[in-house]
Amino acid sequence: MRFIMATGSACKRIFTVRNERGTSTMVHCAWQKCPGGLLASSVEGSPSVRIHERQGKIIEKLAVPASCVGLAWDEDGDILAIIVDQPGVLLLWEVHSSRLQEVDTGMKDIGSCVAWSKAGKILCFASQKGNILIYNHRNLRRIPIIGKHSKRIVCVQWSNDTLLALGTIDNFLSVNTMDGDTIKNFQLRGKPSDLQFGQIKEDRNATTVDNTVSAIVGEKTLYLLKFDDGQGALTPMELGFQARYGNLCAHHWHGDGYILVTFSAGFIVLLSSHYKEIGTELVLCELKADPLRHSCLNTKLSRIEGDGMDMRGMKTFPEQSARSFKITCLSMTKDVFLYGGENGVVRIFHMDSWCEIIQLQSPAGVTLKSIHPNFNGIYFIMIDKNCQGFFYNIDEDMMKPVPNFPTRVDGVLWDTEYGSRHIFLAYSLSSTKIQVYVTWRQVLLGEPLHQVGTFQWFQTSEHRPLCFRKGVIASLTSSGRVIRTQCVYLDKPEASDGNELPDGKLSKLTRLLVMKKFADAYDYCLVSKDEEMYLALGRACLESMELEIAMKAYVAVKDIGMVYSIRRAMKNKDYNQCCGNVGVILGEFDLAEQKYLEAGLRIPALQMRRDLQEWDKALEMAQKFAPHLVADVSREYALYHEHNGDFAVALTLFEEAFNKFGDVKRAPPRPMTSGGRAISSQLTDGRVLKQIEEGIARNSIRCGHIQKGFQMAMDSKSAQHKKDCAAVLEISKSYAEAGALYEDCSLWENAASCYIRMKNWSRVADLLQYVQSPKIFVQFGKAKETEGKLREAAVSYEKANDVMNSIRLYLSADYPDDAIRVARVSGSLSGAMLVSRYFEEHGDMETALRFLIISRCYEDALLVAFKHGKSETYVQCIQDEFSAIPSEFLDGIRQVAAYFEEKKDNFKAGKYYQVCGDYKKSFALLMKSAQNRVTVDDNELMEVVIQTVIKSENEAYSRTLVEFLLGEKDGVPKDPKFLLSYYISANKLVEASKTALIVAMEDQKGGNYRDAHATLVRTCKELKSHSMKIPKDIMDALRILHYYLLVRKHVNIQNHKQAARLLVVLVDNISKFPTHAVQLLTTAAVECQKAGLRQSSMQCCFTLMKPDYRKQIADKFKSKIETMVRKSGKAKLEDAPDDLSPCPYCQAMVPDYNLVCTECKSEIPFCIASGRHIFSGDFTTCPTCEFPAVRSEILKLLENEPLCPLCNESLVMSDVNLINDLHPYLFVIRTG
Repeated sequence: MRFIMATGSACKRIFTVRNERGTSTMVHCAWQKCPGGLLASSVEGSPSVRIHERQGKIIEKLAVPASCVGLAWDEDGDILAIIVDQPGVLLLWEVHSSRLQEVDTGMKDIGSCVAWSKAGKILCFASQKGNILIYNHRNLRRIPIIGKHSKRIVCVQWSNDTLLALGTIDNFLSVNTMDGDTIKNFQLRGKPSDLQFGQIKEDRNATTVDNTVSAIVGEKTLYLLKFDDGQGALTPMELGFQARYGNLCAHHWHGDGYILVTFSAGFIVLLSSHYKEIGTELVLCELKADPLRHSCLNTKLSRIEGDGMDMRGMKTFPEQSARSFKITCLSMTKDVFLYGGENGVVRIFHMDSWCEIIQLQSPAGVTLKSIHPNFNGIYFIMIDKNCQGFFYNIDEDMMKPVPNFPTRVDGVLWDTEYGSRHIFLAYSLSSTKIQVYVTWRQVLLGEPLHQVGTFQWFQTSEHRPLCFRKGVIASLTSSGRVIRTQCVYLDKPEASDGNELPDGKLSKLTRLLVMKKFADAYDYCLVSKDEEMYLALGRACLESMELEIAMKAYVAVKDIGMVYSIRRAMKNKDYNQCCGNVGVILGEFDLAEQKYLEAGLRIPALQMRRDLQEWDKALEMAQKFAPHLVADVSREYALYHEHNGDFAVALTLFEEAFNKFGDVKRAPPRPMTSGGRAISSQLTDGRVLKQIEEGIARNSIRCGHIQKGFQMAMDSKSAQHKKDCAAVLEISKSYAEAGALYEDCSLWENAASCYIRMKNWSRVADLLQYVQSPKIFVQFGKAKETEGKLREAAVSYEKANDVMNSIRLYLSADYPDDAIRVARVSGSLSGAMLVSRYFEEHGDMETALRFLIISRCYEDALLVAFKHGKSETYVQCIQDEFSAIPSEFLDGIRQVAAYFEEKKDNFKAGKYYQVCGDYKKSFALLMKSAQNRVTVDDNELMEVVIQTVIKSENEAYSRTLVEFLLGEKDGVPKDPKFLLSYYISANKLVEASKTALIVAMEDQKGGNYRDAHATLVRTCKELKSHSMKIPKDIMDALRILHYYLLVRKHVNIQNHKQAARLLVVLVDNISKFPTHAVQLLTTAAVECQKAGLRQSSMQCCFTLMKPDYRKQIADKFKSKIETMVRKSGKAKLEDAPDDLSPCPYCQAMVPDYNLVCTECKSEIPFCIASGRHIFSGDFTTCPTCEFPAVRSEILKLLENEPLCPLCNESLVMSDVNLINDLHPYLFVIRTG
């Protein structure tokens, strides 16, 4: 089994997993779904699973009880699921802990496949007998489902919104919920494989939620099951292909609703799932290679790999067959390459398809001068030698002359900003004016291409426009400067006669609407909050079919009717029907009808007249276009009377309509035609007949025929109809019949409400498990309490949110845990008091105390605390339960502090005096405890002392604490870290910096270089956050320590040159590393030798030969160093010269590792990634610590480790931006 990696136009083999068993057996493998890129593999028949890193090295070998039959990584790459050839065995291996554990599945048959959900860490374990187990790893919940299918499950797949699809060996496909409940089960024509979820696109407003499950059936057809069409229905589709393609190997959902299918004969077909193109073969490619066995799609590179082949190549234009074609202009976007020539011919070459897709000719037939496409090439402007401009839309194959195109045009610029890509301008280098145009592909009223106007933007004609973004033109002047204009969208164009247009109330909004800048117009309306502007915006958006923003505008003016109408129009699958509906919204009913009929949508046109209740026109259209709907229109007339309260008239009309459909039930089924019209007609007739029967039932009840209407409702299969009839019966006080209907359609609360009115408690008890209404639970709880069933009554009261009764009965029934739960969740003070009394009576004083505090019984809580020796618990409970201590508890805490003061426990007394705000007593007692050296943890004691001083804001306490820590009174200096902690907490950063240097030096002497480094970095960050200069001695100490830590990073990435330069500096400061001097000198000798610094390397060797160091040299280096020293002789050794880079102050060339300029004598900050001095042109900073770095150097380190080398915070390459202005970073060091 080989693994390949795409590198440009070729594939390189990385490693091979060999079958050690020597037989032709299957190898199971699975890539980890995260940047770590681990590979799990297992040879079939081998009781082990191997974990490989990206280069193939085995980092873990897992022993499993039997041969592995399936592997699956979860979506985060944290857990590997393993199924083996033993009944019910499911193993989970965790990457971070390397722990292998077995999940108790409870299954008695062998697993066949396993899959993780794409969210939520839910696992589906499928077996060979058709059973499944749904396992939630987060809450360890298991849902076994026995008999899900009758045969072996061969494929499992999860959707993005946690639907589950299963395919079986006996040709069944099921769609299920995340809990395993079946939504639908389908019989297929063959065995399913390659099960996937995707999305069939229906219109421009479709959501991005998966709505289709797809599978290869019998290796011959592609099966698509659309399971959400807004009505809960499931639509199956099966696509066949030409026999010459061979068997289907795999399919991939790609991009915006496209499906890529690969075949064994080397063919690749791109299908569209868009509403109008479903099943259409858009692209067909044939690979001239061996038969395909497998394929995979790289979605980032938009590239398909099959058996290691690459479909890209090189192309020469014009093609060999059109060598006579003379190219006069060309242009390219990320998707297409366009070139034009004589006679106005334009050819368009598609990059992804790698073939020419369109050839067209301008209407003028004149040689083209230039082509100007938009960002993706869908729109472009072509200009011929006669300076005629033509606009072309590839999607709609529409070409139009550009209106009012200037007589001379030297270029066209499209706005590159996302929301303005429909705007372009034309300019001439000989003119100071520009022409601005707008194109809009979805215009209901108006032209799709129009001129906005002429704009005067330049004072002279010596400007060459370079780019156009967000309405701002960047142009190049004759002097070489780049200047930017103001936003063109905010200025007024000139009128046709050269005069400016007058200002008005809506002038700015009008300009934005003319530009089709609907998003910006909406933002402008948000600022102005003018209702007139919102209405103008809404109508303009509707005229241009920008329905999302139109809906927002009408939401802003609270026009609910318009919002509902727009939202309903957006749900239409057919764009033409959507246009018709928007025409209805605009009140352009004739236009709407025209749009419907032009698109062949006669039924929507009829429906519009029905919605307008224009019954004469509706009946006329029904008789002309849809005779089968004549009765349906009549039915709506009956509904109209019912809604107006004319129930007797409505009943009469419904019964007449029923008589017209009397023969529908008795008529034999109509034969199915090729278009399915007979079945559709039958379904429509059945729906109309059903609604007529429902209308008869409703109005019979309203007219007093209770039993007739009730029986018709019970016979109905419509839950909504039963609910409607039940509501009518309830109004009529027929509670028994209403309750029966509510119960039949699972409206348990309504049914229980009806039975309560009848006092039928036995029926209420049967329905209680489905009920959520508090009122019903309270009434039922009272009944159960009367019967003495206290726990059942408590549960009922809890569901009714009756906290006091629930807690009371839980405690009476000796269920304190439930009472505690209810008290805590509800936050009831009275409930907490009940719980406290219960525990006090049962001797659990600590719990009683806590709930006394929760119930704010501070005096009782204090008495209980002192009585039972729980004073510390008393204070701790207060701190646990309240983020800010209530004032009524302060006196109690003060009494606790006095209690410990009386017992001579100075630490606890001082601690609790601090809690209640008595800092004077607190500080005195804490200092006494510190001076007497009582058996208290120093860290805990000093933390409390420091917090007391900070909170008190007393300068005398501060001086006393500092004197104590320095040992000025007792002659015993304390650990400097306490003093540093105090200075930083008190924002005394000057003193903190001095102390930090002392602490760092102590750590450095002890060999704790990382601790010393962290102390100095923390101090520098605090100083910078308060806009204070960093002292030079701190910066120098930090630099030496940082060089020491940088050496290992550069050695690890084989950067011996920079490692050697850093080590030369460290050797000059070898006295600062007493515990690691020999190791440092040895490393320096080796790295300097590798970097060509032979003189520095020999000096390190000579130093190592000194008696103090010689005995400590490691044995593996000792002989080499001694040999180098002996053979050195009089040979003249020199170091390779250091590279030079400019001083950021005076631009003089300075050696990289000199931090003082030889010319201007200025001190230069060092780079945190390399140690060299910084310079302009390649400068950046860490966004977290804001220390300077050479950008190219820090990027090298980030390739190996995404952390800042100084502050060790997370840092990725995209955050490392080039900074041109070094000035703010050159004076961060205080030299005085």
